[in-house]
Amino acid sequence: MDTFGRDLPKFFASVFHPQICVPMGSSLPCGGSATAPPPPPPVPVRHLVRLPHFFPPATKAHTAATTSIGRRSSFVFPYLLFFSFSSSSPAATSLLSLEYFTDQDKGFAVLRPSSWIQVEKAGATALFEEGKGRNNIGVVVSPVRLSSLKEFGTPEFVANKLIQAERKK
Repeated sequence: MDTFGRDLPKFFASVFHPQICVPMGSSLPCGGSATAPPPPPPVPVRHLVRLPHFFPPATKAHTAATTSIGRRSSFVFPYLLFFSFSSSSPAATSLLSLEYFTDQDKGFAVLRPSSWIQVEKAGATALFEEGKGRNNIGVVVSPVRLSSLKEFGTPEFVANKLIQAERKK
């Protein structure tokens, strides 16, 4: 097995875990065995090393304990990043297809997924639903005829009025 093949487990551990286990004198990761784990040595066989590109060192003494990714492994890393972020998941595509809905008369704007359709519902100024109807975004604009917040009443009074109105629906 070439040097790159032996360094590959360490490389993947460094990419997917903030800490990696650095083997001391073994060709297997973390000094392990292919069949059974060795008995624990009296002196630690491995030590944890923080990678500088994920966690910057706090002191100069800590800098000496950091490790770096090998030259061959560093060529693989950009490709892994590219392919991991280039998936066409529904969450990624919905983030890219957002559009504004603006109601100039009522004075509001909503950023919504472009695939959602506008539907009519009594009491809603604007209501958008996903094609399957599981998710929705709704806006209700109520005219206010009061000149100050004190005219609304106490928070308890307002809460009770709102609860009563919702129960009537």
